[in-house]
Amino acid sequence: MKTYAVIGYGGRGSLYARLLNGRGDFTLTAVCDINPDKLDKAVRDTGISRDKTFTDPEKFFAAGKQADALVLSTMDRTHYAYAIRALNSGYDLLLEKPIAESAEECRAIYELCRKLNRKVEVCHVLRYSPFYALIKQKIDGGELGKVVTVTQTENVGWYHQAHSFVRGNWGNSEKSSPMILQKCCHDMDILYYLIGKDCKAVSSFGSLTYFTRDNAPEGSADYCFMCPCADECIFNCMNLYKKSGAANGFLFLTDYYGDADDNAAIERHFSDKNNRFARCVYKCDNDVVDHQVTNLLFDDGVTAQLTMTAFSAEITRVIKVHLTKGEIVGDMGTNTLTFTPFGGEKEVVDVSAFTAGLAGHGGGDARLVDDFAALLEGKDAQILTDIGKSLMSHQMCYAAEESRRNGGKTVLL
Repeated sequence: MKTYAVIGYGGRGSLYARLLNGRGDFTLTAVCDINPDKLDKAVRDTGISRDKTFTDPEKFFAAGKQADALVLSTMDRTHYAYAIRALNSGYDLLLEKPIAESAEECRAIYELCRKLNRKVEVCHVLRYSPFYALIKQKIDGGELGKVVTVTQTENVGWYHQAHSFVRGNWGNSEKSSPMILQKCCHDMDILYYLIGKDCKAVSSFGSLTYFTRDNAPEGSADYCFMCPCADECIFNCMNLYKKSGAANGFLFLTDYYGDADDNAAIERHFSDKNNRFARCVYKCDNDVVDHQVTNLLFDDGVTAQLTMTAFSAEITRVIKVHLTKGEIVGDMGTNTLTFTPFGGEKEVVDVSAFTAGLAGHGGGDARLVDDFAALLEGKDAQILTDIGKSLMSHQMCYAAEESRRNGGKTVLL
């Protein structure tokens, strides 16, 4: 029986706790979150004793090592300090991405975990998804030749952008991290993983174009519940979260408000100026981009291009891999892959029929946790996301943001 603790019991931390608890061979021994409501949720979810919960990270770490492993899923800017303290305390880590806020901090965490012989897996869950695993398998099989170029599009979704990257925790880069690091870290990592070569140069363009005060409807208020334009606005929080909240993936509704389908409760909570999600999307403190294009050059002349856009109807990732003897086209939203050898017949694969369990990043969440558990138990583990394997994709993100801020100037790695 292995034990684990969680620091940061938000959407990701609570998910990993549920998955580890579901295995039956892991026991939760401590939870830390600065929000007392999250600790109440942890008690409800897991049955952990209230005296094993902490609202103060200092007291949590001062209590010493309380488990074999720590799930670290706090806000981005705390990752470095907490990871260093956790490693020095003797924890192995399941570390939510991004690793840290700079290449130097990432390297420091990596070097410390190697020095202390700690296990650190980064939550680049897409590597574990059957969708990308099948693409990787086909590339490595060689029947379609060698990779020449890859294009990937991260369709963030208009309502997800408004929720998480305008009104939510990740809208302001001074409080969290740049969009390319927070949201597209997965995409950069999957490009690096599929291509299998080091990245040599990066250029990037992007900006915040739409979610600004200049685009607010004339006469609009600062809060939806006060706004005379609310009925006509697609971003009106009342309409956006009522009924459609759970369907649109806003699981935070059940975290905070109990029943996501309780319209009366939702209306009460979104009629409060202290609720950040009640704000007008055009009048928030957000500064992260709502669209960005990044070009990447890898060893041996392989190229890749990543597009991130808020302006999509659905939340999905689509990819096209061009190889010397064929191409691969995939849509993660429909879980469909098409393998086309040049001069041959297409092979269309329905990933959902190929394997069970595709919830949570296409099934990547559960498979990552299972692999981390196997690693801790000394069993056969894939270890696809060891921290050493995640450093390059983080460097790609930092370079992309540096390039974007400098008008697209090429950054060499």
